[in-house]
Amino acid sequence: MALHELAMYRSVVSLGPEDRVLQQHSAYWAASAYGEFDIALAFGCALVFAEAADADAMVATIRSHAVTCTGLVPSILAALDYKDVPTLRVVFTWGEALQASVARAWGAHVHLVDLLISTE
Repeated sequence: MALHELAMYRSVVSLGPEDRVLQQHSAYWAASAYGEFDIALAFGCALVFAEAADADAMVATIRSHAVTCTGLVPSILAALDYKDVPTLRVVFTWGEALQASVARAWGAHVHLVDLLISTE
């Protein structure tokens, strides 16, 4: 599955070695292993390890490390304002349903990819 994801990401989004992917989940959680790690590996991006427990910490982390790509649950994405994270270009969502209003608001400013699967 991981090799398939690595190959398929290139058909979904465009990233490169200059990009920085935020890794804010435990590396022991499967979604991290098949999420941020795979995204960074697929494009040769830098992987930024950080612990961000709330929206303010997330904004501070994205800004201080010039993060360009992250994976978030939609409820966290809804708590952020795209104006506060100007370096962010690509957002993957997963883990819960992405509300249409959040998708519209963010989709106008970043490449938004919803990865919710039917088993979640």
